Amino acid sequence: MSNQNDLVFSLYKPLRNQIRSYNLLDSLQLIWSYSRNFTFNLPFPSDIESPAGFSPNGDINLRRYRGLPEFEQEFLLREFILHCDTNPTRYSLKQKDKLGKLVNYMRKSFSEEIDTHFTITGDFLLEFNRMAHRQFKWQTVYNQSIIFRYYKVYNDTEVRAIIKNKLKLTPFELFIIGFFFFRATADHFRTNLPYLSEVPAISTEKIAMFFQLFSMPIEQARNELKECQQMNENIFYSFNPLYARPILIYQNSFICPIQMLLFWQVTTGIYYSIVGEHGFENSFGNSFQNYIGEILYICCNNPDIKILEEAKYGKEEMRTTDWIIFDKNAVLFIECKAKRMTMVSKSELDIKKGLESDLKKMASFITQIYKTYVEYTLNKYPHIVFDASKKFIPLIVTLEDWFINMNPSILEMLGNFVIEDLKANDIDTALIDKFPYYIRSCDDFEKDIQLINSLGVLEYFDKIEKNDINNSINNFKYKNPFEGEFEKTFIEPLRHT
Repeated sequence: MSNQNDLVFSLYKPLRNQIRSYNLLDSLQLIWSYSRNFTFNLPFPSDIESPAGFSPNGDINLRRYRGLPEFEQEFLLREFILHCDTNPTRYSLKQKDKLGKLVNYMRKSFSEEIDTHFTITGDFLLEFNRMAHRQFKWQTVYNQSIIFRYYKVYNDTEVRAIIKNKLKLTPFELFIIGFFFFRATADHFRTNLPYLSEVPAISTEKIAMFFQLFSMPIEQARNELKECQQMNENIFYSFNPLYARPILIYQNSFICPIQMLLFWQVTTGIYYSIVGEHGFENSFGNSFQNYIGEILYICCNNPDIKILEEAKYGKEEMRTTDWIIFDKNAVLFIECKAKRMTMVSKSELDIKKGLESDLKKMASFITQIYKTYVEYTLNKYPHIVFDASKKFIPLIVTLEDWFINMNPSILEMLGNFVIEDLKANDIDTALIDKFPYYIRSCDDFEKDIQLINSLGVLEYFDKIEKNDINNSINNFKYKNPFEGEFEKTFIEPLRHT
């Protein structure tokens, strides 16, 4: 399909024309106000009228429903930069009737019409895949667990060297500066440049370097958004360059309208800045594997559960699965995969453009864990003897959530690819039914392993299979694996400078 679809453009024009009636800076402040309220529970400025039923202090889900949910904030931010007037205007979107008119058109006459015409007939779940990646990420609030997870992965010796060489800042400097401005830009809509450091550990020069990496003039943002915009069924899903550079330079000041974009860029986004560097793939994969091992050793204090790390065996130096934990009833093989679902898989309706390829890659990961299980049954593993009485459980842990488990259509596609791949590798496909595989995000796994430690390996996964795990989840008191480490790592070094 060509970049411009005439139907989409005809629906888009009235939205664009409305936006042209409003001032850019004024409209950016509207987005900033919603963003800081949703992220930090900060109040609305007094000159912004709240929509009917919206309370800045109310339940967050009601705020999303009555106000502007984050994925709409992101879309409107792009459109404001593209089309708002830089000169003073008569009306403002801070007036609830004006915002209501714009949002109503965006939802009813634009978004729903596009869904009606372009959702694949009879298979809403493929559209749901795109929606999940667009919307669900906003449900995960910032927290110390996410910060510490990515910091540890980035701060592994080899990965840290790659980051320092490419970005000229260490992971510590990136995180300290990034999270300072994550909060500071929520407290102040506009801040003057240049920004002078008041902390000896972080120099003004390093802050300037940070801005070179993560900011851009509004004019540049407008040009990049024009280049990335797709006037077709992907209009809500096209790449947003503000993810890479969420801080906007306006005259002699800077603005971060959506603070979570900065949070994500400093955590998940650094990956994209270094992914093409020499040695990255092995270094990053090893770092993530080491991180999962650290989680295992911290969380598994049940004396009945044993932990085994990856080992080499055979003349060709074959490798076992990344991690093994076992007790008297079951043996859990864990493969750690830092591979991410590609942008086209998250944004294209046409599964041939990316989703199929990514699912085949995931299928190869799953085949890998069954292949290594076969080696284990042949007693080729040097550090564990095969025990047929222990149930085998294969688990893939991904650094980021692929949102596969909530989508039956995607799960079915993946299952078919797994069967194809197992056959291609002469592996008995009956293993899937006998020992079903699991895919969990790292965020989920950090909670899972605490329950596994409490219940035992087999009982935990039996409860999963019987759909009887909810009571255990709801009644369990989860702990932060790195309790107290956040302050020790990030706060104390600043206090002593």
